[in-house]
This record gives sequence, structure tokens and C-alpha cells, in this order.
Amino acid sequence: MRRSSKFIFADEVARMLIENPKGLSSYEIYNNLVDRNFKWLPSRNTIGSKLNAIIGFEAVGITTGYSLRTTRDVTVWTLDLDKFNAWRYKNAR
Repeated sequence: MRRSSKFIFADEVARMLIENPKGLSSYEIYNNLVDRNFKWLPSRNTIGSKLNAIIGFEAVGITTGYSLRTTRDVTVWTLDLDKFNAWRYKNAR
């Protein structure tokens, strides 16, 4: 059975958030996906909306993110594993 790119993305981000229970910023998630040579990668500017669409990923705060030329506020994400599993495996069928 082939998994859709949405589920592959969700599983990979969930793995990262399990490894970092205090949470990760949108930039950290994006950079980790790049470091892991993730095949389906949303743009850096849309990663927050992609995460927001997945039940179980929760925005818990804001931190300052740094890019080459600017600083900006970025969202910190955590994982509610129970909600995520309910969403993930209900929709996988």
C-alpha cells in the first residue's frame, strides 16, 4: 500500500517532535527535513499552514526565527500523540 505525501510528511514531523518533546520551531522543522533529504518538502513560508492542517500538531508559542537577511517570529510546535494517532490512522484507511 502506498502512503500519500501528506502522511509521509506528517510521520516524519511527528518523529522529530517525539525526539524533541519541548517542541520545534517551523524553521527547525524545515531545516531538519532538508538535512534528512526529505523528498516532499513544502516551501519554508507554507510549512506552518501544512502543520496546522494536521490534527495533533499544536502551536504552543512563538520564538524568533533567523534567516540570512531577516529575523521574524516563528511558531513553536509540539505533538499531542493521542490526537495525532487518532487522526493519522483514522484517515489512513
